[in-house]
Amino acid sequence: MPSSARKTSRRLVTGVLAGALASTLVLPTATAAPSQEPDPQARLAAAGVAEAHPGSSAASDIPDVALAPPGEGLVTRRSDSPVAPGVTYTSFDRLDARGWLRGDILVADLDAGGVKVDYLNPGTVSGREVLSQQVARKGAIAGVNGDFFDINDTGAPVGVGIERDADGGAGRLVNAPKTGHNESAVIGADGIGRIAQVFLTGTAADDDGSKLDLTNLNSPEVTAGGIGLYTSQWGATPRTRTVDGVAAVREIILRNGVVVSSNTSAGTTPLAAGELALIGRDAGATALTAFEPGETIDVNYGPRSDAAEIAVGISGNKQLARDGQVLNVDDSVMHPRTAIGFSADGRRMVLLTIDGRMADSRGLTEYELGRLMLDLGSDDVLNLDGGGSSTMLKRSPGEVTPEVVNKPSDGAERLTPNGLGLLAVKGSGLLKGFRIEATGTADAAADADLGHSSRVLTGLSRVLAGRGHDETYAAVAGAPQWFVGSNARLTSANGTAIVTGVRAGEATVIASRAQAHGRFPLTVIGKPARLAPSTRQLSLPGTFSINGYDADGFATWVEPRPQARVRRQPSQRGCQGQWVCRHRDRHRAGIDRDQGESRRSGHGTRRHRRVDRPGRR
Repeated sequence: MPSSARKTSRRLVTGVLAGALASTLVLPTATAAPSQEPDPQARLAAAGVAEAHPGSSAASDIPDVALAPPGEGLVTRRSDSPVAPGVTYTSFDRLDARGWLRGDILVADLDAGGVKVDYLNPGTVSGREVLSQQVARKGAIAGVNGDFFDINDTGAPVGVGIERDADGGAGRLVNAPKTGHNESAVIGADGIGRIAQVFLTGTAADDDGSKLDLTNLNSPEVTAGGIGLYTSQWGATPRTRTVDGVAAVREIILRNGVVVSSNTSAGTTPLAAGELALIGRDAGATALTAFEPGETIDVNYGPRSDAAEIAVGISGNKQLARDGQVLNVDDSVMHPRTAIGFSADGRRMVLLTIDGRMADSRGLTEYELGRLMLDLGSDDVLNLDGGGSSTMLKRSPGEVTPEVVNKPSDGAERLTPNGLGLLAVKGSGLLKGFRIEATGTADAAADADLGHSSRVLTGLSRVLAGRGHDETYAAVAGAPQWFVGSNARLTSANGTAIVTGVRAGEATVIASRAQAHGRFPLTVIGKPARLAPSTRQLSLPGTFSINGYDADGFATWVEPRPQARVRRQPSQRGCQGQWVCRHRDRHRAGIDRDQGESRRSGHGTRRHRRVDRPGRR
């Protein structure tokens, strides 16, 4: 594009942003009839409902000083919510001497009976999926990524994976090395969590008394001089890649325990059910020549550990803290992180992700990570795979699908081989409460700071929805009746409430149906004194939000509803709280309200990709 055209385009985009602000100042008067509730708190008390509404906040035993030690940092934002009985979620931002930091925490009471922990994977060891697919595959309501893996070759995890057995008791060993990557987080059959060393123990023996030790189970690489066992769960990745560049190799294929082939190279065809492959390299290859076609081979393997009977297990690369003390780990290199920790009695599990490699979150060193986990109540801590792999998902009360709550540093979920998931017990399916949320929020992420959505400017409105749930916070259908305090007025339609600020002050909103209730602490700030876009520059197509400020400087985002007019834009519904700016030709740009689908204007219909702004408000 010629430079003059680029300059013209930039001026027009700036003009369009200014036009959006000017048009937003045309604010129609609300005409809907209000449904008033002079004292919503009294209604809650009469119904026996706790002050903390069960959808947007929850009692958390994590104090602010745990998130930012006194004198070392400042917590600038935090939000807490329940995930399941005995499971709470906390997100936070803090500022310290090293920079900005944001993190996400899941705390699970393993004694509460609300969830079970299980191993996640894509169905095969060498397969990779984003964590959200692994969570959905298992039916989990929350989860984090797991072990380090062979990212540039087989894709398989380096360490141990133990999957919960449906009948209880000891879990099923999916993959493991005999030595080399054995630090693991485990949940015992007794329900107690701990950090333990877990090793493979296994043998392959024929009827003549030849017994060979196994060094690997479905590992990305066969140990030098060793013998690896591969099952049908290994997947479609060629087994040749487990012995790349090795001169002496032998593979024995067993079908229902009988040797059917013996070859000097590993195979590329996936193993069928009932088939096993023994792959030896160097001395291991020589040892496997003792097994001849037609022989019956007895293969036995399992985990060996100083821990009690293991129901679930996953490896990390390094223990960061033991018995309440941070170990001698690095304190210089900052990265995105994932960690797991257990309390001294093993009955409390903490899962943590820390964002990094971005302007609003620097990441943590290993030492900082270990210390933070201790502050969060862990006694023993294990470092899981970090960097672009760090991912956390959780289900919000009243929702069906868990969402990613952290910000993966790659910009999206990475394909990973495993993780840990929380599986909720089945609830009654009866409506027990409502989680109230602002719909169309400009901060649409699952961990969005309600500090902006729970404000509304005087004369403007906020659309609220009530998400019904049962006692396990699983979604239950049911439209609530709405009530609001005297500083606001509301109308309701299709289960949502449009709440308009009348005067500055608190205006608690209540959603109620029979004995199910929810509470939303809405604050009405002053009349809009000025407006500003959430970003000063925009790549096209792109999205931004409009923030309104009252005379005292308090701010919140302005909904792109009919209370705001956009040049050449017809009335639309279902807006997502963002504006979309796009080129219409070489010298013109326009603004649409974002419906998450086609944007219609006088210049045609076209589908566009959202471009999120960096950072957070």
